[in-house]
Amino acid sequence: MEEHNDTWEEFATAYFCDSDADDARVVIHRCSTCPIARCLLQNKVFWEPLCKFRHICQPPTITSFVKYCVDFGAEYMFSMDIDRKDFYEFLSTALASLPGIDDVISDCQIQNDIESLEEDDKETVPEHHILNMDDEHLTDCEIKAFCQLFPCMKHLKTLVLSCNDFSPEGALHLVQNLGFLTSLEELDLTENKIGDAGLSKIIPHIRNAHNLKVTESDSSMNPALNLLSRRTFHPSFCLKLNCTRMSDVGVAALAVNARHLRHVTELDLGRNRIGDDGVASLANSFCHLCRLRVLILYINVISCDGAIALSRGLRFLQYLQVLSLGANDIGDTGVEELARHFVHVPNMEVLKLDHTGMSHKGVTAIVGHLYHLPFLRELDLGKNNVGDIGARALAEVFPWLSRLHDLFLWDCGISSSGAESISHRLSYLAQLRQLHIANNDITLDSLPALATGFLATSSLTKVDLRGVRVSQDSTQTVEDFYSFVQRLKGSASFYSGCQENIFSWQMAVSGHGDLDYIKYHLGNGTNTKIESERLTILFSIR
Repeated sequence: MEEHNDTWEEFATAYFCDSDADDARVVIHRCSTCPIARCLLQNKVFWEPLCKFRHICQPPTITSFVKYCVDFGAEYMFSMDIDRKDFYEFLSTALASLPGIDDVISDCQIQNDIESLEEDDKETVPEHHILNMDDEHLTDCEIKAFCQLFPCMKHLKTLVLSCNDFSPEGALHLVQNLGFLTSLEELDLTENKIGDAGLSKIIPHIRNAHNLKVTESDSSMNPALNLLSRRTFHPSFCLKLNCTRMSDVGVAALAVNARHLRHVTELDLGRNRIGDDGVASLANSFCHLCRLRVLILYINVISCDGAIALSRGLRFLQYLQVLSLGANDIGDTGVEELARHFVHVPNMEVLKLDHTGMSHKGVTAIVGHLYHLPFLRELDLGKNNVGDIGARALAEVFPWLSRLHDLFLWDCGISSSGAESISHRLSYLAQLRQLHIANNDITLDSLPALATGFLATSSLTKVDLRGVRVSQDSTQTVEDFYSFVQRLKGSASFYSGCQENIFSWQMAVSGHGDLDYIKYHLGNGTNTKIESERLTILFSIR
């Protein structure tokens, strides 16, 4: 937009057509005595979006617009092809020079919109407490400008800055200003090239987040003893450092400062280079991180020794609900040691141990201690050598898992015999919703027997059966599959992406359908979806 020498009143009128002259007068009248408006309305980056914004919020006001800029700047302003740098520099300069602008934000009457809705719809009203700036690639200069807006964002609860590629210096400036975000509950720095050097600098400053500040009286030798009494005064905090190039050095820095992070309830350290020494340091700090409910360590380089060290620290994490250790080669010994400490985490709801190098011995150790986890909702043992022995051992303890919703046993070397053992006892899993047994050694002729167990589990809605093995007799293949579909009283369709080619199995088997077409797709590994009244099964042949 070109620069104008007109007064801001003339500038405003010029952007309203004749039919909107009344709107122009309203804006001028409402803003003429406001020094904030007089400053902003003369800026070329501000006025054009304001004129467009009036179609969203009638009548347009400085309060509503600045609130909108702060909450949705990345989505709205940038869509106007306004240069990112100009936008941030403008906002930071204008707002920083205007005392009281934070009051303008806090005085926004968001509740007026909520009160006009039906009582039942209140929960669905967006509260504008999330700022998602994923993949914006902010420079250090832009981060500094962005931080000047923090005093205006008192109600922000979630700040997502993932995939921004800012440097350790930019990250340091960010965390040094977290104290202005007095309602912040989640900070997501996923996929930024911070590295150990950057993490060592920023971790000591993470405590600047308002929800992490503690008084000297909170520094108890046994913080777990005072946990319940302090819960009301110290809200929870979620810290996501997933894929930030962290190694044992970065985790050691986190552990050293753990006493200042005791109100962290969710810690995501997945997809890093954390090894056994780093996990040992982290486990030693669990006495301070005793409020953890979620701990994510998947896709690191943790071995058996690291799993053992982690297990010994679990006695401090009695509130832990989610533990993700997938894609770490901890083996049977690590799994066995972990299972022995299940007694310390009775509130566990999600346990992810996929691709951890365990065999049926590890599974046997797990099932021997599952009775300590009465609230378990999700169990992932996928991509392990579970085999039929492990499958049968797991099926035996299904009565202990009455609250289980999701069971993952994909690519576990389970044959038809092991799958039938699971299927026959599925009815004990009264709340099971999803069963994932894809890419095992299950044969097509065993599917009718499996269907009986699927149907007996009333809560089951999805089964992943892709990768079934069949004999070379393609005619028998069609008949076996038809028998399976018929047992389920369902219909089937080949699908690829969003296109589905629906066919009638009844017509095919009676000789009125295209059997060659069906044989081709079944033998070609095409994904097939079987749907009955309440159950969806994903199926393919390998």
